[in-house]
Amino acid sequence: SWTNGAVSVSIDFKSGSQSYLTRQYRESTDGAWKTANGNTVSFQVPANTTVAAKQFEGTESQATVKIKTMQISNIDTEKPKVTKATGNQDGTITVEASDGGGSKIAAYAITNSQNAPGETSGDWRPVNAGTSPWTSDAKADGTYYAWVKDGAKNISQTGYPVTVITKIDPSKYGKKVTGLTLSPLEQACEWLLFYQDGSDIYLIANDYISYAGCPYGQKGTKITTDGYGHHLMMNKINNDYTGSSEISDPAMKNLNYSFFANNYSSINDNMKAVAYMLDKKQWTTKFTGDANGDSQIDYVIGCPSIELLFKSYNAKYGTNYKAKATSNLGYKISSGGDANNDYQNAISAMLKKDDRTYVISDTADARYEWVASPSDYDADSLMRIRYTGDVETDGCGSTYTGLRPIIKLKPGTKLRETADGNFEVEVADGIYPSDFGKKVTGLNLSSSLTETYEWLLFYQDDSDIYLIANDVIHYNDCPDGPKGDKVRTNDYAQDRGVNLMDACRWYSGSSDITDPAMKNLNYDYLVKHNYSSERDGLREVAYLLDRKRWTTKFTGNADGNSQIDYVIGGPSIELLFKSYNKKYGTSYMARAESEYGYTLSDNGGYTYYSELDSGTLNPKDELYVLSHRGGYGSWLVASPSDQGHDDYWRVGYVSSSSRVSGSLAYTSLEGMRPVIHLKSGVTLKNNGDSLSVVN
Repeated sequence: SWTNGAVSVSIDFKSGSQSYLTRQYRESTDGAWKTANGNTVSFQVPANTTVAAKQFEGTESQATVKIKTMQISNIDTEKPKVTKATGNQDGTITVEASDGGGSKIAAYAITNSQNAPGETSGDWRPVNAGTSPWTSDAKADGTYYAWVKDGAKNISQTGYPVTVITKIDPSKYGKKVTGLTLSPLEQACEWLLFYQDGSDIYLIANDYISYAGCPYGQKGTKITTDGYGHHLMMNKINNDYTGSSEISDPAMKNLNYSFFANNYSSINDNMKAVAYMLDKKQWTTKFTGDANGDSQIDYVIGCPSIELLFKSYNAKYGTNYKAKATSNLGYKISSGGDANNDYQNAISAMLKKDDRTYVISDTADARYEWVASPSDYDADSLMRIRYTGDVETDGCGSTYTGLRPIIKLKPGTKLRETADGNFEVEVADGIYPSDFGKKVTGLNLSSSLTETYEWLLFYQDDSDIYLIANDVIHYNDCPDGPKGDKVRTNDYAQDRGVNLMDACRWYSGSSDITDPAMKNLNYDYLVKHNYSSERDGLREVAYLLDRKRWTTKFTGNADGNSQIDYVIGGPSIELLFKSYNKKYGTSYMARAESEYGYTLSDNGGYTYYSELDSGTLNPKDELYVLSHRGGYGSWLVASPSDQGHDDYWRVGYVSSSSRVSGSLAYTSLEGMRPVIHLKSGVTLKNNGDSLSVVN
């Protein structure tokens, strides 16, 4: 039987009367032979091996040797691991595990405690040896810990945390949701949990979107504004639509169920505007790049309907607000009564003005929010929310009114509650944004590097996995330039700070960046605006994005290996912000201002700056900020900065004081943190405290 301790071995030698008799034994395959004193010897074997005994019989001149061996193969001291545990919305938990010790998984347990269950605990559930995964019911929503035990009674080192959410507590509506993958937008925004209806989960933008962030109508008309970027008027965009007949998608019709269930129809201007706001093809394409959404997002629309709004609010606050389509014109609303005279066109102070899930009381960008439902007031009027919490109506040409888009997640998309009470969306199989920064093991890298580096998960979405070095690298591990020129350093830089002047001298600038993958890393500069420059800053970026040289340096082959697609000298500013925004739910943006380079925004694109001050990035998160290195923790970003002039170029970098700055000349001594992009088909397995590469 299997054991996780030492095995006791006893050897009984044959008695004999020969004149010459020697007995020896060996405690392991490669152990030294020992002489036995007596007929019996006993010893402990701590690991699997082969023990042996031999006996010499006869005389010195005519001795015979008898040898017997015994293989010890039932010792397993390796602890098994839970590789993945998933809380499913049907109230079950799925557990996957591995055991490299040989005795195979014998049981698993789900507990509420971070302390391992005892060997004989009733929590253990036997399984057929080696099979995985296993699924069990959870007793209630909450956080659980998954454990496994093997046939040798080894128990996994730590419990794998898993959250089960079948029904989200409505009091958590308004909590921030991170981990979404969205197209590059002219304006970014944070997303809040808005409503759950069974497997349907809706999110709402935390703020008004800008004019530039709105899609065109189906015939190519752009929404109009009164000159303020967040004041969005519906009196021109509605010309792209004919009315209710174009709202044929069942999901869209259900958002205004009362209207369509009564078989109302309309070609009024207000219904044409609603058709635009519920044009999921246009909105979803704008926000995801695909009319069918992506692996996370089912669809996007311009704002909630009045029925969806009241469903969310009633669930959170226990009210009984009602909305009813009373004619072909549209809706009236009630604070609870069902009599005809209880329904009105507008009700004051209906919504809590201090709950941003529903009301934006700050009027700096807009005073009202459009609602995607027609009003019964007249043929031109739409429902809307006032900054004071009133639910009211106004015409399609109303100014001072903004849009807050709604995202509906795909059924089966997993949400996990984070330690701070917010939520994150699963970005890949078993990987969440909070896993960004975990160590990744199992990489095959060149043995000729000066130092060995750890690698951290930097960013992941449906198709791309990026890793980053956990520290600035030794200057000897930076590749030479095109003609063999090396980077410089000095004694004060601790072998970490590098000067790129020599290595960059033979690059021309942006014209050297021709690989589509490299261009997409600085999409706004090289693709969208097609800027070009031969200034020193772009020569440095060309060096940092010279995938051939970096990949050769780190893998020994310009084409990488079975795991690694390419290596570059650092992330672009766009990739940096994609990673940080996905992990923390921020809305940082980088915009190519001119051929000089990028400016940065920490407020979703409302205002742009040449640099972002200290505290922009979490100073305690060394995925981004190398605070432990102090003054030598700054590292380069592979994007040009707009802080330049004709004869002196500056390049953006991340500093150890958590600034994102462009005030850096290419002759400065700064660190490098290379980035690895894994090959398509290579995945990561979540081991709880770390991740491992799976080819």
